[in-house]
Amino acid sequence: MSVSYAILKKNNTMKHIILRFGILICLLISFNSCDPLNQIDGLVIDENTSEPIDSVLVYVKFKDHVLDSFSYIQDSLTKTQRAALIKKYSNDAKWIDAGGDKMFRYIPTLTESDGRFDISFPVGFFPHYKLYLEKPGYETFEIRNKRINWDERPKVFRMTRKSGL
Repeated sequence: MSVSYAILKKNNTMKHIILRFGILICLLISFNSCDPLNQIDGLVIDENTSEPIDSVLVYVKFKDHVLDSFSYIQDSLTKTQRAALIKKYSNDAKWIDAGGDKMFRYIPTLTESDGRFDISFPVGFFPHYKLYLEKPGYETFEIRNKRINWDERPKVFRMTRKSGL
């Protein structure tokens, strides 16, 4: 009788270990599937004059891809009309068929006339990226996400004019 009790006790212990391991795996999978979002609300100003700079291209570069479109526009044409134009002239504007009755396309993010921008994007649990700001006549600005002052609202980015201009 004591031998079978020991076997039953060992089986229950194994069941608890397997159950705990299964719960741990489920938690890890559920945490991994929820990509946190980074939001950057910024203000781009000229380093010398402290004036806001409008129409600055804003993009984020990850290790393996570039994210430069944080918003989109919906087509004013029907999907059939747009498909006919794409067939005739090509799809240089990169219209996307998302299954609805209209197509859409992503548009690059530019700062407003007051130098402000606001972007949100998924980053995963260990984000490593750089934020870039570009405008003709200015040096390209880049900053690693670890160096951004996350407590500052809005985050102020100072761009330097190219010398000789």
